[in-house]
Amino acid sequence: MRGAKAYFRDCKDIAQWWRAERSHARHQFEQGLLASESILRQRVGVGALILDAACGRARCAARLCDGYETVAADVSAAMLREIPEDVRQRLHVVRCELENLPFCDSCFDAIICLEAMVHIDDLRTALSELARVLKSDGILIVDFDNRYGMLRLLKDVLRTFAAIFSESHREIRSARTQIFRPLSLSQVRRLLLQVGLVMESYSFVGTVMPVSIFGRTVVSVETFTTMRRWFEMLDRLPVLRRLATYIYVVVRKRQGDN
Repeated sequence: MRGAKAYFRDCKDIAQWWRAERSHARHQFEQGLLASESILRQRVGVGALILDAACGRARCAARLCDGYETVAADVSAAMLREIPEDVRQRLHVVRCELENLPFCDSCFDAIICLEAMVHIDDLRTALSELARVLKSDGILIVDFDNRYGMLRLLKDVLRTFAAIFSESHREIRSARTQIFRPLSLSQVRRLLLQVGLVMESYSFVGTVMPVSIFGRTVVSVETFTTMRRWFEMLDRLPVLRRLATYIYVVVRKRQGDN
């Protein structure tokens, strides 16, 4: 098994196919960016040092250049090359592995890590590293793919069924198993505690969202945009929200941990 880290580190065309602005999940990604920025600006003072971990094109870091000293880090050279030059000049850009961050202990006032944990081979090590470089009074904003997300469960069932009859779908299912690792809320909480982090708050996002299966659109971006207000109401229904696609959490260090 090749592993997710090797895949994202070595894949030279990843910047071509992974574009959040084209993704069916772009609404949720934008929600995550806006919510993260809002939390940071409420809780972290001007001039603070912020890390955008697994930054990709640094879309999150780009929003934080005004008011903060921002570091953008990612394992993929291809993705880092996609950072616009005007944004790059306002950031500290570092290529590194999330599981081995080249920063000193307790140096960041806040860390944001979006759309990354689902792809990490060794989650405990990665979270330990984020905890290590976070200040004792700092906050970490991170998201996870929900293991019990309604759309994920539907896709998994359909892919498993298709793999029975198709060699190509068996290969696709195997590849996805290597680079996608969803978690339940209880698994997230347990992992955080293991590395000295405490979950302050969490939210489920994306009960219904634009989606395609086997290249065929089921809920189009246009349909979602038109009915977004109604779909977002579903995220707030207790009976449905735990079936959402993503879990967003705000985390702090456990008292007494450095």
